[in-house]
Amino acid sequence: MSRCIQSAPVTGLLGVTAFLSAAFLGAAPTAQAAELQVHVTIAVRVAVGEIAAAFEKRSGHTIKMTVAAPGEIVAALQGGAHADVVVLTDGGLAELENKGLVRRTRVPLATSAFGVATRSGDSVPDISTPEALRAVLLGASRVIYNDPKTSPSGQVLLRVAERLGVAEQVKAKSQVVAGGASVSTLAKDTSPGYVVALNPLTEIPGHPGTKLVGPLPKELQVQISFSAAPGAHPQDEALAQAFLDALASAEAKQAYVATGFDVVK
Repeated sequence: MSRCIQSAPVTGLLGVTAFLSAAFLGAAPTAQAAELQVHVTIAVRVAVGEIAAAFEKRSGHTIKMTVAAPGEIVAALQGGAHADVVVLTDGGLAELENKGLVRRTRVPLATSAFGVATRSGDSVPDISTPEALRAVLLGASRVIYNDPKTSPSGQVLLRVAERLGVAEQVKAKSQVVAGGASVSTLAKDTSPGYVVALNPLTEIPGHPGTKLVGPLPKELQVQISFSAAPGAHPQDEALAQAFLDALASAEAKQAYVATGFDVVK
């Protein structure tokens, strides 16, 4: 399981963090500090962490982030974990809404498309058309993807392989890893030939030992949307709403853009 618990980070995207901090300083810290339990899907952890750090500085409250793959967050809340705010894929939030584990007051945040990565030393193949991508999947010595039981990227990879008629060939040479681990696993792979991994485009940059091949062909591309929602029973209604407002603010959109997302207008 890839879940981890962390306080809001104070490093990375320093320019955006400074901007957010300045933008949020209009309200004075409250007299009595509280802790907000926020479950965040892996893909948006950096941007949400920066927004949370600025919110902590502005409000005096603490944001306790639990970072995990979408399926792991759904399972954790089903198992009784508490959440004041959940930041997740729209598909994951829909599942939680149907189970009464978050409220149906979803706040749209950002979107990302999917792309293919390979190792730094591998040649960059052509994946500009479905036929070219099919040849790459057939020619790769290994295909790495996140567990489709918990991660949308794994589900997308399998659907793409099915549409291209190479599902069985891909499965035969696949390496299925924990949610969010496909690109870091790719960087450590020493297989002969060339190796590829599929992930949201926002997850590929910043991993030493890997490089982006390109986005999926437009005929196969999928947009994944991320939103936030309050948990079913926030411990502090006003604080949860304040953080939701921060996540959707104009200033916060800069944090999403800085980490490669398209923002919701």
